[in-house]
Amino acid sequence: MTFASDVAKWQKETEKRIDKQVRAITLGLFRDVILMSPVGNPTLWKHKAPKGYVGGRFRANWNTSVGSPVLDTTTRVDPSGAFAIGNAASNMGGAGTVTYMSNGLPYGQRLEYQGWSKQAPAGFVRVNVARYAEMKVIPT
Repeated sequence: MTFASDVAKWQKETEKRIDKQVRAITLGLFRDVILMSPVGNPTLWKHKAPKGYVGGRFRANWNTSVGSPVLDTTTRVDPSGAFAIGNAASNMGGAGTVTYMSNGLPYGQRLEYQGWSKQAPAGFVRVNVARYAEMKVIPT
């Protein structure tokens, strides 16, 4: 092998490791935001829930995309967050891309910034973004 081919091999391996790390951090952050997102709990509400209400619509509406945010909404419910986490894992990019996480439901801003949920009164996006910004190691 030549020096040039050794450098090229090292570069390719390094790019793969960086991509793997970017994907792990992105998925960890998105997973934590999804799991910290409140799921409607009528026992905590001031008013009675509509008949047949099932919580988890906000979690189900987390969308992950590359290039531009997706603000589509669905009536699906996902109280566990498993669907949204799977969506994040399937639709995120790696190193060198911009991956968006978005939620098109109109009450998201109220949940995040106006304390509409007793489950996450300080929000769930900004709390996790701040936590990840301070991390020195890759989340597991």
